[in-house]
Amino acid sequence: MGFFGALGKILAGKPVYGPSTESTPTPDHVPAPGARAVPVVRIGRIENRTSGPQLQVFADIHNESHEPIFLDRILLAGSHRELDTQLRPGESRQFLIYVGPLFTTPPRGYAEIHYRRQSDGDYFADYHEIRRHQEGAQGYFVTELLLRGPVKDI
Repeated sequence: MGFFGALGKILAGKPVYGPSTESTPTPDHVPAPGARAVPVVRIGRIENRTSGPQLQVFADIHNESHEPIFLDRILLAGSHRELDTQLRPGESRQFLIYVGPLFTTPPRGYAEIHYRRQSDGDYFADYHEIRRHQEGAQGYFVTELLLRGPVKDI
């Protein structure tokens, strides 16, 4: 409230300070009344396994929403893996997310997970930034996949 707002209250005989009647803004992640929350899927622990020139990357995928979701697929470093699994609220499970040649150059960009809400079939995608580490002459290993929002309704 500015100077003139306070002066107007004084002249009207109202208290200058008191409970505000202005509406409080709601954060972006809180749904409006009647709207449904956007489900969030997060990738946790990463495990890399090598067999000769082949690399397998496993990841724990966690459903952070309050409703069941169906994991459809993941795209990582030009590779496409079908997940085809339902996760209950709060459930985590380990998945094989990449099988292919060792990374001789640092993998860049994002891993993209596609999933849907079980209740209404609405599809979403979220994006995880690829973090990597060089393992000597073997090449690069994926060390983390960090969620970068917002979740996209597709």
